[in-house]
Amino acid sequence: MWTYLATALNLMVMDYTKTRCRAGPEAMLKKFSGLLQTDGFKGYEMYDRSLEVTTFGCMAHVRRYFHECLDSDPKRAEYVLGELRKLYAIERRLRDGSVELRRKVRQAEAKPILDALEDRQRKNGGLRQSRWGKAVRYSLNRWKKLTRYVDHGRVEIDNNLVENVLRQLALGRRNYLFAGSHEAAQRSAIIYSLLWTCKLHGVNVQEWFTDVLTRIPTHPARRVHELLPHRWKELRQLRKAA
Repeated sequence: MWTYLATALNLMVMDYTKTRCRAGPEAMLKKFSGLLQTDGFKGYEMYDRSLEVTTFGCMAHVRRYFHECLDSDPKRAEYVLGELRKLYAIERRLRDGSVELRRKVRQAEAKPILDALEDRQRKNGGLRQSRWGKAVRYSLNRWKKLTRYVDHGRVEIDNNLVENVLRQLALGRRNYLFAGSHEAAQRSAIIYSLLWTCKLHGVNVQEWFTDVLTRIPTHPARRVHELLPHRWKELRQLRKAA
């Protein structure tokens, strides 16, 4: 299940593919231009060379790598984790800030922390096959993408908004085990997309489903977009106001 979240619009789309190869996101993002934040999947690396797309990494994945070093290299790992906690503390303060405010504060407070952290990591590499060495190599290989968020107030420090969705998907998958068929999996992706869009817009799922399933047999096909959760909410508010 490939998960796409347009944060500015609060729209979520899930896309099912039979395999975990880059053909899935490549087809979905074929005409995309703008800011793209992803995990470290190699299939996204082709967008690093695109003139139409600016790519961003996920600091949460970096944190995970260094957290795994606490047993084998606690002193150095705790230092990095401490610096990352400082970065996340800045983000918590900026949660409701404007785009420009987020950019300015990140430049003033987060950038010096990141610059010092990069310098320290380059001086304190480790054995290639050690956990510490793998954590340092993982972060430095993606450093430009990981730190680019300080120049853009619209982008988050990580892609945990999507990761949180995938955790709930994984919980459901563990409970029901199988989709039944590839076609059923694709239909479930559509349902997940609609349910999460409801959640992102504060729409009561039961109310939306009850209303839409009742109306859709007679609703004009040319106006089917009106039944999408965010449009449905807007039209409902307008009717109440009238």
